[in-house]
Amino acid sequence: MGPKLLDDHVRFRLDLADPAVTGVVLQCDRVVGGRREFRRDAAGWVLDVPRPALQRLEYRFAVARGEDIEVVLDPVNPCSVRTAFGDRSVLELPGYTPPLWLSAPTVEGRMEAMSLAGGSWGDTSCRTASELAVSSSVTIRLTESVPAAV
Repeated sequence: MGPKLLDDHVRFRLDLADPAVTGVVLQCDRVVGGRREFRRDAAGWVLDVPRPALQRLEYRFAVARGEDIEVVLDPVNPCSVRTAFGDRSVLELPGYTPPLWLSAPTVEGRMEAMSLAGGSWGDTSCRTASELAVSSSVTIRLTESVPAAV
């Protein structure tokens, strides 16, 4: 079921009977106003936020047990999405329509692990290397070093 739209606000609820839970925080886009910290009630944890000026909201909960924090999806909301920054629960508000590109044909590609050398700004020497993965529908070949831009 997930969050409820109530007139001018959205109510999030997380029913946790675990007495070790010391707090719950909503993680979502900054455009959503109001507090992020849930309050405890008889059934668990609840948070009311002003209705956002969005039609679709991705979110998750940070559940604290003392010093330990576990980030979880909304257990009662079956709508979720995988993002580059981890999975999120999804709230679709009235009027939401999926963008057309979601139903566009996909292009096959592959992931390729690479190491990217870099230096400090204005320095032509390479001092650090970063690991990254590149998704591409074309073949990428790095056959020689490329000097840093000056």
